[in-house]
Amino acid sequence: MKRIRWGVVPVMLVLAGCATMDIHSDFDCKADFSKLKTFSWVPDMKQESQDPRIANVVTDAKIRSVVEKVLATKGYQKSDVGQSDFLVAYQAAIEKKIDTRMTRFPYETPSTRDIASGNFAQDLTWAYGGSQTFLSQYEEGTLILDIVDPQKKKLMWRGTAKATLSEGRDSAKKEARLNEGVQKIFETFPPK
Repeated sequence: MKRIRWGVVPVMLVLAGCATMDIHSDFDCKADFSKLKTFSWVPDMKQESQDPRIANVVTDAKIRSVVEKVLATKGYQKSDVGQSDFLVAYQAAIEKKIDTRMTRFPYETPSTRDIASGNFAQDLTWAYGGSQTFLSQYEEGTLILDIVDPQKKKLMWRGTAKATLSEGRDSAKKEARLNEGVQKIFETFPPK
């Protein structure tokens, strides 16, 4: 059984994975993104995950801080609830996944013709000697960022990042990975 270390900063588990990160976004094509200048967080936002690596105040503070920094670099200013042009919300999850791979093992075998002629050195044919299935369990982290119209209470834009988690990263690398994920998510915000 695989042991997982729980002591290192848990928030970065959300996106602290391998080199690749799967990024997607979608938006309401009727929404006017040109007027957005200020943002605030969805009031009383509750994390749906019951995973203690995600659902805690440390994780919440780290994700909010990174999102606020990235939005500030894009020219948006944080404001008080009720005075903002858009609201921001997030959801994070960690799921167990299973990867299945099957490998076939070829081997050389003499053909019937080779056996009849006694010539085993030439014209060998290939046959499959069998296969082996490999199963590996891993965890995938997902971070979803939502932009909501505060008057209509309607989703305007959603960005998602998914990555395979790595338990061996140190805290600084995990923070860098979270920053990278949030920046990549917001590359398509606002949509053009």
